[in-house]
Amino acid sequence: MPNCSHVTCLAHIMNLLGESFRKPFEQTNKYVKSANAIFWHAGARKARYIRYLKDSDPEKTPKLAPNPVGTRWNCWYDAVEYHRENMDAFLGFIKAEVAHSKVPYCDSLQYLAGLSADIRIQIKAEMDFISEKCKVFVHATNLFQSQSTVAVKAWSKLESLQYSFRSCGVSMREASKHFPEDLPSKDKLALQDRYCQAVSAVSEKVDKYMTPDGQPAVEFLQQIQFFDPTRLVTFDFNKDRLQSALPDLSAVPESEFHWYRET
Repeated sequence: MPNCSHVTCLAHIMNLLGESFRKPFEQTNKYVKSANAIFWHAGARKARYIRYLKDSDPEKTPKLAPNPVGTRWNCWYDAVEYHRENMDAFLGFIKAEVAHSKVPYCDSLQYLAGLSADIRIQIKAEMDFISEKCKVFVHATNLFQSQSTVAVKAWSKLESLQYSFRSCGVSMREASKHFPEDLPSKDKLALQDRYCQAVSAVSEKVDKYMTPDGQPAVEFLQQIQFFDPTRLVTFDFNKDRLQSALPDLSAVPESEFHWYRET
């Protein structure tokens, strides 16, 4: 089939980028993993947590955190967002759970109960940063794994992602938006370093997946934008490149190209 183009799964690429992004945030990863583990096969604890949330805020609908399993893309980010918004209530429940426990509690519960104030502050700062930066992953992954036709928008989405993360690091000014005022300088520098690692890892990988070595269909994805009306004005039209990437267009008369571009 000479007119076929192999397109590496874009949703899978987004998932790989997301894994690279979250890798430096070890404390947040451990927090989310432990928070999920304490409810594993623990129906009574889930019920107590829901009841605790109802008692703490009767006007808010209580719900459990999303399960951050590796086979469901975006669920880790959903879990981080949940814990970012509900950290105080969740840790309040952990404290109550430990105080009323009549049996030795599990390692995950022990870890959560033993978090120092400094570590909680750092985890919250990491979650704030992740929440801001991960939106582009979530949106792109949802787009690429949808059943809609997305080929014409794929390259522009990758360019937006590349622009968002094209950086050799994160400036202290940008990072400081997520720092509590009373955070010690050494902790601020450590957080900034993790932010830089995450951003640089994504920047390197997204550059790779925008080359023929990482994405065999680079030329196809670039040229298929011709059929996106929102990109037509800025599209760098080259008939030879277009027909090379989309051979079936060789039979289209020149007049039709002109009509499509001008109307």
